Amino acid sequence: MSNSSNLYNNLLKDAIENRNKLSNKTIVEIRKLYDNVANDLVKKLSTAKGGFTKAWLADYERYVRYKMLELDNELIGLTRDSIKSSAEIAASVQGDFINYINNKYNLNIDNKIIQFAYNTNSKVIGQIIQGDFYKDNRSLSDRIWTYSNGTMKDIQYVLAKGMAEQKSYLEMIKDLEKYVSPGAKKDWEFNKVYPNLKNKRVDYNAQRLLRTSMNHMFYCQNVDNAKNNPYAEAMHWQLSAEHGVRQVNRFGEDECDDYANNDYYNLGQGNFPINKVPVPHPNCLCTQTIIISKSLDEIGRELGQWINGKDIKYLDEWLKVA
Repeated sequence: MSNSSNLYNNLLKDAIENRNKLSNKTIVEIRKLYDNVANDLVKKLSTAKGGFTKAWLADYERYVRYKMLELDNELIGLTRDSIKSSAEIAASVQGDFINYINNKYNLNIDNKIIQFAYNTNSKVIGQIIQGDFYKDNRSLSDRIWTYSNGTMKDIQYVLAKGMAEQKSYLEMIKDLEKYVSPGAKKDWEFNKVYPNLKNKRVDYNAQRLLRTSMNHMFYCQNVDNAKNNPYAEAMHWQLSAEHGVRQVNRFGEDECDDYANNDYYNLGQGNFPINKVPVPHPNCLCTQTIIISKSLDEIGRELGQWINGKDIKYLDEWLKVA
């Protein structure tokens, strides 16, 4: 592997770590949002003072809908911001790579080109948020609202079943708290009593959506970087270091093993044309690295010659795009 590929992929590794840190930080914020809603719902339930009338329950359901709508809006904003940040983190790899070469070889590359290298693909950001990136065309907000509807039905189910079984006031509060609190442990007995819950963990879907959206945005921006890098020749599917433990040992090989171990395009094992790189599945931790055969010295020398007037067609095309 050339030292230019090593540089680019080390920058990519750092960016992935930054994306994962952002993802973990945002997941903590998601859990806090769910904890706040859980506290409010349990507090409201306690105002029944032991008497669950139909009128009170109807009022409680309206309150739950209001709190879930409030939660939805916060989740949408949080996830949307994280998608944009994921794009910016991925774009920084391209920008830092060009900047490094510019500074190392004193090239004085036009600032317009440097700034272009840091640009995010606003079109793809919009596609992921609006749902055009996915086959079902469901937007970010549609998915979150669907999850909330499932939570609403679960709450209704817990309350209705508790009343039908003539559970005490305190037992019903305890059961609802177990369901709506993301950190609460639901033991075997709870799952046996409520076997038809749609969501075993209320915050799971929101967390999964966040990770998947951020990963897909990072992937798209990473591919976009390669398309806009005049020295990128292909992309390589690198299995995650955790792939064996998380996937193969537990469930067997999946499509990622296929991508990493085959040579579909005669470019080398695990290598793909830039416009043919497969989209990672949800929760995928694999990396799509870039292949550059020219060394840093070769790239620096060629860019210097081009800046000083030498006619290099693919660099002229790069300038037109920038």
